[in-house]
Amino acid sequence: MEKEYKSGELGIESKPIKTKGCLISLGLFIFFVVLVSSCAKPEPEDSALNAYLISQEFVSDQLKSPSTAKFPPYSESFITDWGKGKYVVNAYVDAQNLFGAVIRNNYRITVTCTGDKNWISENLRIWQ
Repeated sequence: MEKEYKSGELGIESKPIKTKGCLISLGLFIFFVVLVSSCAKPEPEDSALNAYLISQEFVSDQLKSPSTAKFPPYSESFITDWGKGKYVVNAYVDAQNLFGAVIRNNYRITVTCTGDKNWISENLRIWQ
């Protein structure tokens, strides 16, 4: 003999599944994932930003105390693009000298991307 139970009779409430809300949430999630991934395009290896970053490495190699070097944030005004992966960077660095005093040094360097994330430097000049 089978007994029929009504919803809630055993203390278990059946809740309707809200498929419409779930589908909308899933759709929004997918939309934002696609949006974020499309915005995260990698910089070309010979970009002006990469030229600025690599110039910091070349300049740091010439400093008396490279671990104290503080470069300014990237600005397009520091870079001149000569085309074909060649850039001139005019910027500055604050770093300690041999006596421990922090000195601002201006620098100008020409860097060229040779491919495969390799860069060469030319004409590095550092002055106060």
